[in-house]
Amino acid sequence: MGQKEVKQVSKVLIKLGNILNENPSFLYELDEFLDKSQNIEMEKSIDEEKINSIDLFKLIREKTEDELDIALEVFNIKELREILKKYRFGSPSKLRSTSQIRGFIINQLKQRKTDVFQIQGANQESNIENKDNGLMSE
Repeated sequence: MGQKEVKQVSKVLIKLGNILNENPSFLYELDEFLDKSQNIEMEKSIDEEKINSIDLFKLIREKTEDELDIALEVFNIKELREILKKYRFGSPSKLRSTSQIRGFIINQLKQRKTDVFQIQGANQESNIENKDNGLMSE
């Protein structure tokens, strides 16, 4: 930061200090404003191409959980929420950080991968047994 920027920041901080001395509740208004500004900026920062380029089901078959977590680290919180929507994982409101959402995504992928293949395999085995026992018609 150059000298001009430092002077400008100090001027803004002095003005902010004076306003807060006169009206301490302004701090809460400022905090709300900053939150809204940050949320607007985050909404704009969703990279659809990056979201569409990732194939989570392929990754869960090829990579470990840690490797998948590392692959998901490149996404911000808004993008991770879009991934939840894209893959229809739901959107639990308790998840507020990127690490929590990444963990949730990995857990959903593990369950779906395991459940789908176990159920599919079990159904195929029972169908074969039933067919061998003459319980199924062809």
